[in-house]
Amino acid sequence: MNHLTSLKPNTDKVENVRQVQQETSETLIGSKRIHKGHTLFEVNVKEQTIVEAQFEECEASYEKAANIDKPKGFGVQTNRTGTLKRVILDAIEPSRKKVIKKENCIYISALNKKNLLKKLEKRGVIKIN
Repeated sequence: MNHLTSLKPNTDKVENVRQVQQETSETLIGSKRIHKGHTLFEVNVKEQTIVEAQFEECEASYEKAANIDKPKGFGVQTNRTGTLKRVILDAIEPSRKKVIKKENCIYISALNKKNLLKKLEKRGVIKIN
């Protein structure tokens, strides 16, 4: 019998290679309610920069499933600038803000940048002389 050709296939060298698609899904890292009048700041630890965090509007999935009856009538809504306007409550769509997360960044709520620097120094992130 020739060693180069054999009648039986060599089962040790037969491999099935399949590419499996990985399921990607968003997982909730955490949620934070910001105090009224506070701003959410984005602190980049590597570059040592401070900017206001950017948000994207999205609809929460539980609001679709809940089918909650909306109150009917008129109400008062305040804008970010503090101006009041009278609105019909039926027309307001529920929306949630979602932070656009960036690499090497931490997010902290503070009244202003001066207050944020105090919080960062207290936590040991930065050192002010």
